[in-house]
Amino acid sequence: MHSVNDTSTPSEDLLDRLIALVQQGDDDALQQLCLEHRGHIEREFRAWKTVPPAWREDRSTLDQYVAGLLGIARVFANTLGRPDLLEHLMGRDRTDAETGPLERWHDGLESAQSLLDEGKHREAATMLQGIVDETEGVRGSWVDEYLPVTLGMLGGAYFNAGLVERASDPTSRALGMCREVEDEEGTIAYLTNLHEIRRYLGEPQDAATLARALADRIEATDASRARRMRTRARIIENGEPALRVVVLPPDDSGPVELDELDLLSPLEDDTDSLLGGLRFAFERNRVTLGGCGDRLESGREFATHGRLTEAVSMFEAAAEIDPWAPDPPYLRGLALAELGEFDQALTAYERVHELAPGWHRVEEDRALVSAIAGGALEPDILNIVREIEDGPRMPRAKIAVAQGALERFPTLARLHFALGRAYWSVDEHDEARAAWRSALDHADNASIRTRALAELGATALDSDEGVRNLHRAIEEDGELVASAMARVLLYLRPKASH
Repeated sequence: MHSVNDTSTPSEDLLDRLIALVQQGDDDALQQLCLEHRGHIEREFRAWKTVPPAWREDRSTLDQYVAGLLGIARVFANTLGRPDLLEHLMGRDRTDAETGPLERWHDGLESAQSLLDEGKHREAATMLQGIVDETEGVRGSWVDEYLPVTLGMLGGAYFNAGLVERASDPTSRALGMCREVEDEEGTIAYLTNLHEIRRYLGEPQDAATLARALADRIEATDASRARRMRTRARIIENGEPALRVVVLPPDDSGPVELDELDLLSPLEDDTDSLLGGLRFAFERNRVTLGGCGDRLESGREFATHGRLTEAVSMFEAAAEIDPWAPDPPYLRGLALAELGEFDQALTAYERVHELAPGWHRVEEDRALVSAIAGGALEPDILNIVREIEDGPRMPRAKIAVAQGALERFPTLARLHFALGRAYWSVDEHDEARAAWRSALDHADNASIRTRALAELGATALDSDEGVRNLHRAIEEDGELVASAMARVLLYLRPKASH
């Protein structure tokens, strides 16, 4: 802060701060300050090359000043991809033609893209905002070409950095400019982005309107995607759930909702697969932000190598960027459970349930950890269950592990269910069904009941009992994928439904 008697200018104050950071060796803060004031620094740097009187008092302050300018110039050259300042400082300036505004703009976009590629969305946003601010009021054909791209990148950077409200304005401006010049590719891209921004912000009317506008644009070139966007608009207007399951056909035609199964092709009578290649996927009412995804990936890497405390910190950082994403608290809960922090893990699972009821096996994980925290189960059951469910062992080895664990925990439904899966994979079908019936008998939550009923129904489609079990799986309203599978099987196999 300046006092009322302080005669220093804002430019001098900025320079003093930059030199101080060079002296302190604080590279991160120096880079951030250079990003925030990129345009100002570039404009003033030539003037700064003339050493102010206050810095000429002795050799040490002069050395500090020169070192400071050199440090600033190196940040621009090495981090921002702008060697101009360093070349000027060294007396190797390029010609005016080589350092024109168009080239500088192009270089800035390349540097911003490099930051985005590294997952540095906030830093890229700061740089791109500086470029936009610099070009305010500038006119020219090259501005019409580069400004929509810059604004679109800025909106995407803000969005993926978790600054979603700030993403709307630049994205809307980019969309408007592309519409004016009839840039169809840009219009489609920014309609898509703006739709996701409005959807993330919980603005259903705008999100639905944008989805329909996008559908109209792509109807002639991508009818399948246009259909999906109109379906999404309908779902949004009716109150899009936080989490649902969609069907993925094998022809890559795109997701099919459970209320539009008539779009699926009938299964061949001689197919070897129960579902004929159909798969299932979660659909959320918000996309996961890029900055969150980057940190989730790092957290998973830490967890894979047993660095669980670091993984927990990374999952917390992911949640800070995207507080609506269920993956950060879910993965954090898994890591905390492995660390023996059972109460904290349960809190994390509660958060997952708030954000996305039915996310993966969260209800079963919560029941398992709750039993451990209450003393009903021993902590090593966690690793046993994960080894059987997701470990690399061959099915026969998993059967042996599950049978051994059931001697200690005979009423744990999740063990019975995993045993059934292992039996089925080695074609011991009667044993598999017996294990799933045991899982159903001992089930203590809707998720495991739904999964057991779905397996019992799916593997006995030609029997009345099998069909009844599929209906019960739907009515149970537990694990979402198992319930969806039951719906699809009943729809595609009508001959078994009477």
